[in-house]
Amino acid sequence: MKIVFFTKYTYAGASSRYRVYQYLDYFLNCGFNISVKPFFTDDYVYRLYHHKTVSPFFLASRYLNRIWNVLQLQRGSFIYIEYELLPYFPAWFEAYLNWRRFDYVVDYDDAIFHNYDGNKKNIIKFLFRNKIPQVIKRASKVITGSEYLTRFALTYNKNVFEIPTSVDFNKYQTVAPAPKSNIFTIGWIGTPSSGKNVLEILPAIQRFLSQYTSQLVLIGFDKTLSHLFNGLNVVIKDWNSDTEISLIKTFDVGIMPLSDTPFNRGKCGFKLIQYMACGIPTIFSPLVANVNINRNNLNLAAEIRDDWFKCLVQVYEQQTYFKEVVGSDNKLLVKDYYSIQANSEKLISVFK
Repeated sequence: MKIVFFTKYTYAGASSRYRVYQYLDYFLNCGFNISVKPFFTDDYVYRLYHHKTVSPFFLASRYLNRIWNVLQLQRGSFIYIEYELLPYFPAWFEAYLNWRRFDYVVDYDDAIFHNYDGNKKNIIKFLFRNKIPQVIKRASKVITGSEYLTRFALTYNKNVFEIPTSVDFNKYQTVAPAPKSNIFTIGWIGTPSSGKNVLEILPAIQRFLSQYTSQLVLIGFDKTLSHLFNGLNVVIKDWNSDTEISLIKTFDVGIMPLSDTPFNRGKCGFKLIQYMACGIPTIFSPLVANVNINRNNLNLAAEIRDDWFKCLVQVYEQQTYFKEVVGSDNKLLVKDYYSIQANSEKLISVFK
């Protein structure tokens, strides 16, 4: 069987990397003939993360390239779609696949339907609020990454498979940690756009850093906002796929603050999975996906700013327990539930 993967990004984009690219060898080993057709390029991902403008001519070329790839599909191919074929465009080409009798699987690890039905621009909301439901209805099967997304998808399609965004557990165990500071390290990893969630709990972090010998390390945070941390022991590091694991391993606790919005309720808690795979205890906002990932009930949930301060103090004062007990158990959870080693067979069975 030939599978054509219509991803949103190249390997450089986190969602495509973790939902598709890291599984490709498993598909090949099972005898599948595969082809990957990303919508955006490496250069686009770089510009996205560095707040650089993107030419409308470039975007037009990507739409034309995607349309061309869809029109060139060969009979007998099975189609994987990450989110949608064409963002901010009617679901005409998903309907075209149905008309040509192509089966397709659509995959969601984010609540992108809220980009449409919750858009601030009324024209976008009017034109596209029903787009993702249409895409889901036409799909042979739907893959989701969290309970919130599963509930939404089941409204429109009964063939839904929930597979969490996972890590290569073996890789996480073999990478050595970067040189570690002797002081207590609070860590966060994300993208420039998601860094706003850290700012929501900044007063709690300021209070903690001022009272305890500690530092905050931010990986992938927007450096143009570094002035907001003036006077605090805060280190901002560039994200790099080659160094992210070694840097996470220098954390004493990983944090995942997340405001309770419709879009964020669809998040899959991947930061927590990365921290836990490195044997790091976590503090998280108690959205459903995050609570579900905390299967051992050993990690800490923080809802308001005062909770964040208290949780940081708790980890600081019980460092041995959180490192040796919570951290060790976190690794076992990831191995059993949130690794590609555990979930590859489940994913491939969707296509079989």
